[in-house]
Amino acid sequence: MTIHSYPQDGHARPKATADFLKVTTVTLWRWEKTKPDFPKSTRLSERVSVYDAAEIRAWLAAKKIVNQRIKFTVLSLISAIGTESIYLIKNIYIVW
Repeated sequence: MTIHSYPQDGHARPKATADFLKVTTVTLWRWEKTKPDFPKSTRLSERVSVYDAAEIRAWLAAKKIVNQRIKFTVLSLISAIGTESIYLIKNIYIVW
């Protein structure tokens, strides 16, 4: 599933959503239970769950904005403390 083949709106199955987000379906279920801002799935039947594709895309866009703000803050800190201290923070990873 690529970013272009994931639906803009409507329903998307968990496997397609996991592929779009580059995670496993287990991670989707975990995020649904542990991340209050992650969109909840809807059960269509006993064995069929779907995600709202527009909600997933909006959640992903919000995460990208937050990560960009964090990156900007880190870069501002680097410029404030000087380049000699970059080695201290070069291994910071932004995990959403």
